[in-house]
Amino acid sequence: NSKVKVQRLSLKEGDRQRDKMVLTCSGVNMEVNADHFTKLQTLFARSNQPEPSPDSPALHAAVFALLARYASFQGGHYKAGGFQAAIHGECFD
Repeated sequence: NSKVKVQRLSLKEGDRQRDKMVLTCSGVNMEVNADHFTKLQTLFARSNQPEPSPDSPALHAAVFALLARYASFQGGHYKAGGFQAAIHGECFD
């Protein structure tokens, strides 16, 4: 049972500042926009009693597993393709 490590990175893209979260487990990195990570954290908290802390190992493992599952749908490489059938975030509320 490997521990998932989480790191927040701030990137400057032109005039824009963008934050992302990098989750690492057993040498495998998964990346997600920081705002999307926060949304996943909120949804995770809704489904767990008592509410987990933001540093919860269970939260980090669940988010890593979700991102790894989605990455596998794309062929396991970040340049392999996108989700052209994506739906709006409101559908997940």
